[in-house]
Amino acid sequence: MKTKIGMALNCLLHDAQKSLKIVKGNDHRK
Repeated sequence: MKTKIGMALNCLLHDAQKSLKIVKGNDHRK
């Protein structure tokens, strides 16, 4: 259970980082 939850959290963090990078990139374009 713990490992599955940890993996899920890691996936969410990874997706969040990607989203933040995309948002920052769009802002940088402006």
